[in-house]
Amino acid sequence: MPGAGPKPLHEFSGKKSLGVFAKTNKFRVFCHKIVDDKQFEYLIMSFILLSSFTMVFESPKAMENATTATSLEAVDVLFTVIFALEMCAKIVAYGLYWEDGDSYLKDPWNCMDGFIVVIGIVGKALSGADLEWVRALRTMRVLRPLRVISRVPELKVVVNALMNSLPGLGNVLMVCLLFWIIFGILGMQLFMGSFSRCDDGGVETKADCVDGWVNATKDAAWDSVAKTCTNPSLIANLTATAIASGTTFAVASLNITTCVGSYDETLFVQRTWNSDDTNFDNILNAMRALFEMSTTEGWTSVMYAGVDARGPELAPSRDHQPAAAFFFVAFEGTCCISQIQRLFANTRLTLSFLYLSHRQFLHPESLRGDHFE
Repeated sequence: MPGAGPKPLHEFSGKKSLGVFAKTNKFRVFCHKIVDDKQFEYLIMSFILLSSFTMVFESPKAMENATTATSLEAVDVLFTVIFALEMCAKIVAYGLYWEDGDSYLKDPWNCMDGFIVVIGIVGKALSGADLEWVRALRTMRVLRPLRVISRVPELKVVVNALMNSLPGLGNVLMVCLLFWIIFGILGMQLFMGSFSRCDDGGVETKADCVDGWVNATKDAAWDSVAKTCTNPSLIANLTATAIASGTTFAVASLNITTCVGSYDETLFVQRTWNSDDTNFDNILNAMRALFEMSTTEGWTSVMYAGVDARGPELAPSRDHQPAAAFFFVAFEGTCCISQIQRLFANTRLTLSFLYLSHRQFLHPESLRGDHFE
């Protein structure tokens, strides 16, 4: 069932494939007959899906079994050889690059296929070398399912629509970036340095956040791994009581129910004045904070920190400036407008998809690699 290739062999230019195989060469004719067969494409697609499915079983626990590891490795080598033979057959049939306008590397989809296959071959060839970058190459096998796209016209339409919509999405991104810069500068003017505090909770001002302090009283805790109690005072008291009564005390006799009380930790800690992870101390931190808020995940925590902020030299105090909440609400409202803009961008994406779907039936050749841009 021919039709899988870009065109019949007789329509290719007279140049020899790889400088060796003419159009009448039996080996080239044989290769073209194979790669131009739709059933061969279906077979390769099945191999792609199977190779992707086998990677699911490559878990660390499964690879501890020598038999499983050897079997999976053998299957992966088999698929790598099959895909390499397919690539070589297409190169012989179509030419590498300079032979014709439909040569192998003239089609971006083939370039993607070839890149994935070459990465797999290099990874297998250097699998014995204990190198970090070689192990990184093996992870590139996860790209194999992408090869299905080049073999399903409907998926090509979707990808082409996505690519054609990137300029519109870029314009939306520029608008969002402009608003983030405006609100970032405004946030710096309002909250620069105000999200800072001393790591000693009892210190209110930056001027007093000096020297060090002894940690506060801590509650006893039971270490279930070491089977020990973290309360040294309890152990000392029980030992003294046992000595006074003429008996001995075994630390091993403590358990989770008897490990109670509190103790003073004598570790000296140097006071430091630090900003919160989310702050407006500079434009980069402000942009990052606004980006986190734009996801609507935890933006109220940043707003509460702004409401509590008192200034660069003072620790936050609860509900110090409630009016600061309007800044964060205004930004979230602007993000809603951006969401509407993204909705229009998605509408344009859908229209592009419908247009390309319609063009698919009128001009099937428009799905070739020269339209993948």
